[in-house]
Amino acid sequence: MSRGAAAGPKGKKKGVAFTIDCGKPVEDKIMDIASLEKFLQERIKVGGKAGALGDSVTVSRDKNKLTVSSDSNFSKRYLKYLTKKYLKKHNVRDWLRVIASNKDRNVYELSPESGEHCMLPTPVNLLKNKPVSDLGVVGTSNGLVCLEKVYTFRDSIPVLIWNPSIRKVVMLAEPPGWFTYDDDRDTFHGFGYDEHSIDYKIMRVVIDINNNSDLTGRAVALSPRFTTLVQVYSLPRGSWKSLTASVMPVDFKGGSGRPVFVDDTIHMLKARFTSSYYNDGDIVITTFNLATEEFGEMMGPEALLQKGCSISRYGDSLALMKHLNYEFRDRGCDIWVMRQYGVADSWTRLFHISVAQASIHGFKRSGEVVKLC
Repeated sequence: MSRGAAAGPKGKKKGVAFTIDCGKPVEDKIMDIASLEKFLQERIKVGGKAGALGDSVTVSRDKNKLTVSSDSNFSKRYLKYLTKKYLKKHNVRDWLRVIASNKDRNVYELSPESGEHCMLPTPVNLLKNKPVSDLGVVGTSNGLVCLEKVYTFRDSIPVLIWNPSIRKVVMLAEPPGWFTYDDDRDTFHGFGYDEHSIDYKIMRVVIDINNNSDLTGRAVALSPRFTTLVQVYSLPRGSWKSLTASVMPVDFKGGSGRPVFVDDTIHMLKARFTSSYYNDGDIVITTFNLATEEFGEMMGPEALLQKGCSISRYGDSLALMKHLNYEFRDRGCDIWVMRQYGVADSWTRLFHISVAQASIHGFKRSGEVVKLC
């Protein structure tokens, strides 16, 4: 018997198929799956010629998934290489990774950069003559980040709203009136989403310490004097507006910590005005509703009546950090939580943590404390 007869007929080559799941970036509008389909159809080489797929290789699309099928051997490394080349061409390589999502490594997922920490390119290249060190975070809402230009530790101006997922930046118009920096001025900002008008808004409060009139423009005998201006920026409108003096609480002045956004409302830990601007007075939680654009107050726990407090978001409610300092020795912080948002009686002392108040950055969704190292 001849060797050819012993070997029998030559076996048919086994086909292969690979799937690329583009669900996450498509839902986030980072990429268009049709453009990736077209890219692969034009770039895959068969017989050394790009785009000549014939009947041997097919690229098909089903909703947010692409399937590459071949009736002969096809390298998965080659498919990953082409996919990464597409991501780089469309400037999303820094955001997305090609990850095998099954044991056989024939299903790949385009996934946002994974891991505990992610590096994102910053939008500061759009800010001419504004160094990175001069930028601060006003707040975040639904994935949008509002950044401010910091002139002094007491004076700043919001400059942009950034969506890192789709790499879009909206530069903000300068607020009218007091927009140049001043050492004798306090400014603070809050950022959030008004779901009633479907609008992202920035609250800007400017407190001019050296102004010699009260909020109604009349001279006052107290010294030093201060006047407060409230401005609101609307993202769809793309402009600022100033609120009337009657909207602002007459006894409102500076306090401590950043404003916190919860439930359509910006919350600020502020002091009532007494005989002197620098007197701490009574500490209260002042609120500003983004829908009605009105101020109010929220009752806090008993610990709020004293100095050394700050507030933070805790899930869908508020947390208060009470710094304990006895005889100039740091004793850590008591953490109070409003168990039911808006209900003053639900304030509860949750736990004590042996870290300085300034090192507490906030809380994760699980309630775990995030500390600054």
